[in-house]
Amino acid sequence: MPEKPRTAPANVACPAECRREHARVAHHDRLLRIEADPDAIVDLFEVAVTWAELEYPVDEMIAPSSWPAFAEKHRWQDPDRALRILALASDIALRGSRTPAPARNTTLSMASGDGICPTLVGTPSPPGTPRLRLARP
Repeated sequence: MPEKPRTAPANVACPAECRREHARVAHHDRLLRIEADPDAIVDLFEVAVTWAELEYPVDEMIAPSSWPAFAEKHRWQDPDRALRILALASDIALRGSRTPAPARNTTLSMASGDGICPTLVGTPSPPGTPRLRLARP
């Protein structure tokens, strides 16, 4: 089956700052297709989910932090929907790039609380009580 053409949709208007000769034009055009092509949305979320894990060519791609602004600068058939898609994808990508907060207490006490799923608390256990320890990477 022949592949679909990968050009920007004609119904989305670009601002003057979108230059056709720019190195990011291919990614720019992929972002523009999110409104009309379900595969473009899937591609966008694949990039968002893997942004922090893979090394994407930053000189050829629009960074996730700029995706909401990208949505706002272009005229779409449904501007709110385009902004929701790009803002959600941006949030996903940027969450993946955050470093986890350091653990405040690496020794957890025994489980306490009621029910099937008791709560783990970070308070010290009485002397002689077994302790859980977190593995260090």
